[in-house]
Amino acid sequence: MGAASTPTNSPSASTKKMPTGAADAATTPAARLVLMLAAVHAARAGAIRALLLDDVDLGNRRLTIAGRTRLIDEFSHQILLEWLDYRRTR
Repeated sequence: MGAASTPTNSPSASTKKMPTGAADAATTPAARLVLMLAAVHAARAGAIRALLLDDVDLGNRRLTIAGRTRLIDEFSHQILLEWLDYRRTR
């Protein structure tokens, strides 16, 4: 087998159809928000529970977690918008 060929049982080929664990379990906007805060921003459970709407600045793409302000990347921005839309319509 040459270096350029990819076996059909490679991880990249077989995992495309498999569930990805926590990401698949996060089926609601709130669950996706918590997962994003923990996975992307390393927020601890207590810090996530203590978050307020005032901690989110979508216009300047900033998020304050446990007193520390950090920039919001595009993925986090989309998850936050999805959750805010869900929250507004429930």
